[in-house]
Amino acid sequence: MDIMKKIVSLLITFVLAAAALAGCGASRNPGSSGTVDLAKEEKATEEAKEKEPETEAVVEEKASEEASEAATAVEEKAEAESGEASTEASTGAEEDQESSPFMLWEYEGYVDECKGYTWQKEFKDCDYDGDGKNDRVNRKYDNNEQTAVYTVEFGNGDKLICPEVWDTGFPHIQGGDLDGDGAREILVTFSYDTGTDPCSFGEMFLFDKDDSKGEYEEVKLPLADGEKGAKGFDIDFDKPDKGKIRFTIKEAGMSMEEEVDEDYVSYWWTDEATSEMRCVYKAEITGGDKPVLRCYVAPLPRNGLSLGFNLNYKDGKYEVGYVEKDSPDEEETDSSNIQSDNTEEETIPEYFVYVEAADGYANLRTGPGIEYDIICQIPNGESLEVYRGDATAKNGKKWLKVAYFNGSDDDSDPWITGWIAESQLQE
Repeated sequence: MDIMKKIVSLLITFVLAAAALAGCGASRNPGSSGTVDLAKEEKATEEAKEKEPETEAVVEEKASEEASEAATAVEEKAEAESGEASTEASTGAEEDQESSPFMLWEYEGYVDECKGYTWQKEFKDCDYDGDGKNDRVNRKYDNNEQTAVYTVEFGNGDKLICPEVWDTGFPHIQGGDLDGDGAREILVTFSYDTGTDPCSFGEMFLFDKDDSKGEYEEVKLPLADGEKGAKGFDIDFDKPDKGKIRFTIKEAGMSMEEEVDEDYVSYWWTDEATSEMRCVYKAEITGGDKPVLRCYVAPLPRNGLSLGFNLNYKDGKYEVGYVEKDSPDEEETDSSNIQSDNTEEETIPEYFVYVEAADGYANLRTGPGIEYDIICQIPNGESLEVYRGDATAKNGKKWLKVAYFNGSDDDSDPWITGWIAESQLQE
């Protein structure tokens, strides 16, 4: 029995050893039949795992991750759209914001950055001195004194500091070569558009650069000086008579007469109102290639009458040109007319007169007085159309505005408008 057990044990050992040797040979020879490729087995195992149905926990985890990623994407998109909408809303709000002139009154800084200010755009991209560089205007405000100081900061580094003005004035700035020296003068004006009588208030400053000092200096103008830079006419008023008020403008050396109703006289006139300085309520540089400084004055308060005149540069100084009934709201037909002080009025002639002068002719001039240029000489016997409006010259003589038909055959206007002394005319 024992011998048989040993034999069986030896046989089992031999079989196991043979099986082990066969297995080792299979692993070394992937092409042998009946063997298994370990690499393929591992791959097959992975594929089998992928094909296995996912457990509930895995599914929930993946769903949670996907939901989180989707939420983040939605959030980012919403933030981007919100930012764009906010920018658009901000831009739209600025564009749609109702503008107001009062936004300037307590503002400090560059006027072109005063949001909501009615005339903000007027100060953007400006080149006042004509050097091709951007010029800006800065405002300083004094609440205690109720004044403001404006500084023009030129793109080339120059600065022009305007004298202080009332804080309720609205600035307007222009540049133009008024004296013909090739360099622009700077005109700074202030209007009071929100006042109860805006035509009764205003300031104006004209500056010229002194190259020797490198600074801008204010130019002396032939006008009366008022408070805080106001400039205008000293006017003497006669007492109203039969619905008319006659007044004399000292700086222009002329007199005019204006019809007024009884209500105006009773409401505005007092015996003490015999003299008053009426300021330039608007001044502007006009004329295009031939710049000229045009000014407007309302001689009577709240009456509606407006006078326009040029300040012409001649022989090193400015002079008051021909004063006429004119308003800045009226269109100017030709800049050359403004330059020559020979602007034609579109009115119906009042009556006709004839020239009757001791010299055999009368001089037709650009303004009421012998100091004005002669347009032409009109022979005795020629008829003239007289327009409404007369003036008194510095020597006290009366002048009339007339139109003369010269019968010219060229393309020029055959009618010439000018002023002629009443003493050389006969009805």
